[in-house]
Amino acid sequence: MMLVPVRLGVSKIHGLGIYATTPILKGTKVWEYREPIDWRIYGCHRGGAQADEYIMRFAYRVPGSPFIEVPGDLACFWNHSETPNCDDGGETWTVAARDIAPDEELTIDYTTFTDGTLCGAFLKV
Repeated sequence: MMLVPVRLGVSKIHGLGIYATTPILKGTKVWEYREPIDWRIYGCHRGGAQADEYIMRFAYRVPGSPFIEVPGDLACFWNHSETPNCDDGGETWTVAARDIAPDEELTIDYTTFTDGTLCGAFLKV
C-alpha cells in the first residue's frame, strides 16, 4: 500500500508510472505490504479470467517464497530503474533512497524484490 501521496501519469520508462505529489525525504517509508490492499497468492490459485489478467500484468514472484505478491493500489504501476530513487527496504516495505521532488516518477530496482519469474507462466497449470 502506498504510504505517500502519488498520482498516476504517463511514464518515459514504460506506459504509466507513479509520481510524487509532494516532496518525499530520503528514508521515508513510501510503500508497505498491507492486507487487504495487497495480497499474497500461494501455489497456483486462480481467481477467474479478470483476476488472472491482473495477476499476469502486475504480480511478481518473491525469491525463495512459495507465493506471488499482488499490489492492490497504484504501486502496481511502479517502474524499474537501474538507478532507482526508491529502495526495497525489507521484505515488506520500500523507502525513498534519496529526496524525491514533486512530479518525479518513483522508480525501483525490480531485482531487489523479485526473481524475475513471469506470473503468467506461474499461473499455468
